[in-house]
Amino acid sequence: MVLRLRYFVLLFLCMISPSISEQEIRFCSIGMGTYGISTAKIAIQKGFKMVAAFTRNSKHTKTAGELLGMEDDASLAFTVSGMRKLEKIIDETRPHFCIDATNSTLESVFSHLYRLISKKVHI
Repeated sequence: MVLRLRYFVLLFLCMISPSISEQEIRFCSIGMGTYGISTAKIAIQKGFKMVAAFTRNSKHTKTAGELLGMEDDASLAFTVSGMRKLEKIIDETRPHFCIDATNSTLESVFSHLYRLISKKVHI
């Protein structure tokens, strides 16, 4: 089931385009492992602007640009943050949607999905 959902998300990102609107569409990502990096790259290639990245384990001390292999992109110079800073960073960056790239059950991700919904961020 999780694998099928991953392919659906990738397919969705490949089909949509931010040209629907004249404004810049911002997104954040939760989970910066292999899948999170892949989906973030696709979203960036499609023209969406990544404004924040979060990890459930605070093991990343790199910038989003370093993790994505896009060190020369100044817009990705922000550090990947732990989930404790989610509300503060969401308030500062105001993303339109968030990609949840964690490989987990609904029970284990419900708390951060609830936090995103309460900030009016689409998932």
